[in-house]
Amino acid sequence: MALTRRKTISLLFGGTLLAGTGGVLAREDFGGTPSGRRLERILASPYWQDGEFRNLYPLKPRPTEKSFARNMVDFLFRSNDGRQPSGVVPHVETRLADLGENELVWLGHSGYYLKVEGVSILIDPALTFAAPVPGVVKPFAGADWFSPASLPAVDLLLITHDHYDHLDLRVINALKGRVGRVVTALGVGAHFERWGWPAALVTELEWWESVQPLPGVDITFTPSLHFSGRSLKRNQTLWGGFMLDVKGWRGYFSGDGGIGPHFADVAERFPNIQFAALEDGQYNVDWADIHLMPDDWGRAARTLRADYTMPCHNAKYDLSVHRWIDPLNAAYDEALKNDVRLVLPRIGERLALSDLSGHEAKWWPEKP
Repeated sequence: MALTRRKTISLLFGGTLLAGTGGVLAREDFGGTPSGRRLERILASPYWQDGEFRNLYPLKPRPTEKSFARNMVDFLFRSNDGRQPSGVVPHVETRLADLGENELVWLGHSGYYLKVEGVSILIDPALTFAAPVPGVVKPFAGADWFSPASLPAVDLLLITHDHYDHLDLRVINALKGRVGRVVTALGVGAHFERWGWPAALVTELEWWESVQPLPGVDITFTPSLHFSGRSLKRNQTLWGGFMLDVKGWRGYFSGDGGIGPHFADVAERFPNIQFAALEDGQYNVDWADIHLMPDDWGRAARTLRADYTMPCHNAKYDLSVHRWIDPLNAAYDEALKNDVRLVLPRIGERLALSDLSGHEAKWWPEKP
């Protein structure tokens, strides 16, 4: 297993260096660079400072200040036991085209497909490789049920930030010409343009900005404490989450990020959240400031006070050092401690937004 991980990291470093020096990967996977009016808007943003976007609040202190290279070395040589499933991840083989009104399906990790009051929405549909090198960081067996070709045409495509496990080029290519409107973070539109999407189709938002792309649909881009980047240069595009208000239904999709006051800000601005998808996977003490540690997940969920909260960013990719079932078990325990009502669907399971009860049971195995 150590040899496999060593090969994986070598490929990731090699791919990054190749792309950063104008290699073949830079042609496509790394996307575009903001320029023109988009760059002018970025430079005028209150969140842009000293050549990059900065988080809205200070990050949680790390116990040690390790470099990126040191973290990668630790990641490479730490035990691999349980990080990947020993069998197939439980899932439901749903045809998304068959989804009824006011239903939601989890695609695994942070991906969702929703139909709400006649509006179809895809959020962060990463389905293939969560890295710039094909074949590296691929979905677990069972978590790979959905493919780019299985996605239907949609009214709205929402992308929280440009990391590979949220913005999947192979998915974006498959959706070209089949999306009514893209809503994403400021700067990410440069990637879409680089990949052949019309600029007029993409709406880019800064934190707390809102857009009404369709009648009765209000989308607000919310802050998160994270970072961005698809190559060696970080934080040239913004990152965050989404609050959706669709004809009376309110759902919050946190995107990636660590604990901070922004969760209280979200709860204050948007009371009566009916559904919250809150990231709880790929955490590690070495980057506890940019992902929610288990106790932080409980605090954030309690603060949001949603009717139902779903732990996500798990069960699809091996991107940290914990066992693949650990985030799910941690969220289950934290929900009990914090009086949070969980909804725990399997990948592909259809959820009726009008009644999310009855999905509180553990579906994952006791041992990984």
